Amino acid sequence: MEKADSFATPTTVQRQFLSAVLDRLWPKLEWQVASSAVLDVGCGSGDVTVLQLLPRLPVDVRVVAADLSDSAIAHAASRFVEPRLLFLKLHIGTRRIQNTAVWRLGPYSKVFSFFSLQWEQRQRRAIKNINKLLCSGGETVLVLMSPTGLFGTYANVAKSAKWSSYLKDYQQFLSPYQLSDKLQDDLNIHLQQAGLSVKTCNEQEIVYVTEKESCAKETLAAMNPFLTCIPRDVRATFQRDCEEAAFKGGAAIARNLSKNRTTYTLTYNALVAHALKA
Repeated sequence: MEKADSFATPTTVQRQFLSAVLDRLWPKLEWQVASSAVLDVGCGSGDVTVLQLLPRLPVDVRVVAADLSDSAIAHAASRFVEPRLLFLKLHIGTRRIQNTAVWRLGPYSKVFSFFSLQWEQRQRRAIKNINKLLCSGGETVLVLMSPTGLFGTYANVAKSAKWSSYLKDYQQFLSPYQLSDKLQDDLNIHLQQAGLSVKTCNEQEIVYVTEKESCAKETLAAMNPFLTCIPRDVRATFQRDCEEAAFKGGAAIARNLSKNRTTYTLTYNALVAHALKA
């Protein structure tokens, strides 16, 4: 269930990783297709759409940036006013994709989604909808955060006696890939079953090391699916409990190098896929 202030803002490490992924994949994308529109699914705050996608796109290509969160769309639209950019609400897992405003502005030559699709419980339907939104010869580039021990740590905090009353339905906030040990195979199958030809589908490790405690906490918070479901007056306490559990369980590591110097290390994986609609 969406909360009024629930939307994603990419962390520094996510932005850096996406920039490297797009730099590597961009020369492989084909722009000689019928549609002059692209779609960004799960745009959140709009930073990645505007700072990563728009500068790379041909000047005659417009962007529809979509998110499930009303607050995300309102926030992004208030920050970024671009003649080639439109923010719209969309649930990519809907049964009625043809009834959406996003559908009416398509089809799209490209559908992108960065660090958001992993939260959609209806993975098969979502990826089928992506295929439907693409024009013939269109391509999709998907980056999904792979579930890690960190998600399990957060789930344990969420179902503890202290916090369970706030998160009785905590399981709906976990990635559908959480219990899978074949993430790459699962995504590959979903893409193929949707009718897409897979060009790339692999898992890549992201290792983030910082000496700034605030940056480590920012990243831990960005990877916490439960945080925005906790009331504001106790949210900071919940996040501290999650941070303590993450460091205690080894999902995050703090190393004291000297009296005044500490490094914080977070390691997780991302699935990167590039697929084509014939």
